[in-house]
Amino acid sequence: MSHNNQKQLNFLNQLSELLVTQDSDEFIQSIPQLLCDYLEADACVIWKLNSKDQKFTIIASSSKVDSEYQSLELRLKHPAVESFIQRNYISCINNINQYCSVSRSRLFAQKEIEKRKWVSLVSCTIREPNHHNHIVGIIDVFCKCQCDFDESTKFLISHISNLIIIASQKNEQNSLKKLTQIIYEMTRISNEIEIWELLYNSAPDLVDAEHWLVGKIEYSQGKIDIIKKGSGFKYPRNFGWRTGLIGLALREEKTINAYNIRDSKWKGIYQEGWSDTKSEIAIPIKVDTIPIRKGTEIESGTKLFGILNIESTKIAHFSQKDQNHLELLVRFAAIMLDRIEFETKLKLLRKVEKKLLKLKIMMKRLILS
Repeated sequence: MSHNNQKQLNFLNQLSELLVTQDSDEFIQSIPQLLCDYLEADACVIWKLNSKDQKFTIIASSSKVDSEYQSLELRLKHPAVESFIQRNYISCINNINQYCSVSRSRLFAQKEIEKRKWVSLVSCTIREPNHHNHIVGIIDVFCKCQCDFDESTKFLISHISNLIIIASQKNEQNSLKKLTQIIYEMTRISNEIEIWELLYNSAPDLVDAEHWLVGKIEYSQGKIDIIKKGSGFKYPRNFGWRTGLIGLALREEKTINAYNIRDSKWKGIYQEGWSDTKSEIAIPIKVDTIPIRKGTEIESGTKLFGILNIESTKIAHFSQKDQNHLELLVRFAAIMLDRIEFETKLKLLRKVEKKLLKLKIMMKRLILS
């Protein structure tokens, strides 16, 4: 796989232009196929580490990678993964079967690799700049023939790993700008319905997903009333607030980020809203540690307003940074809803006070007459 310097330079220039002109997620999604085309390889995947679950999941792949392989997960603590990360920044294996038999080493996902008859592999870790021990992902490139990956190929793939980091940081900066703008818009709203609509309309600006909804808790009915939702949602307009991952998020009063809804941990909990969903994030709209009446007592507790639920057709689509941004948005929306509710009650109280004052004046006049 030897390529002349000019061809490689042109390819890197092409990638740099795409990084500037494309959305960050779109750029990362395009890399595996572009890399396969350039290297004449058979398959390429990009793994991303979820720091909370300590698992790698595939976030982008070339066209010939099947859905079964795309749904794989790798544990960070798996001996083969740990060994690779500790020993290598980039690793090349020109014959996978021979490597495993001679070195008695195991590759991560080795059985799945052999099943697809991939023979050669070049694998590169994606690491945070200035924090080389902080790994965030892995790039794998496979060939079905025996290949000797030269230094030029290694340089190219390691450079692409840096472009992925830049794209992620660019995405982070754009999201923060959008979040700031949305919060500013919320401060100018004094109507509850407009808050719900802005929350629904603005969530897709922070995360790229196919399906989402906002729902309000109706305590008197014990149900969620869907304020707004995308097309194709299977739940009724009103559904029990213990239903699915939405219900779990509300009961536990915390965000539920399901990286793979087919994982056994969600069995018996997940209920299908959209048929093509692979990952889901459900965020309670709540205000914490505020005075709440419980019977005749006033206690400090959590006040729940509803739910923001977003679903993706990609596995492990919602990162920890996505979750942080969405939680900030939802927390501010909850504060605004609480303020509007308070101001509405205060206006009602003032109206009642005015009526009582008028009634008092009328009674005085009747007595005097």
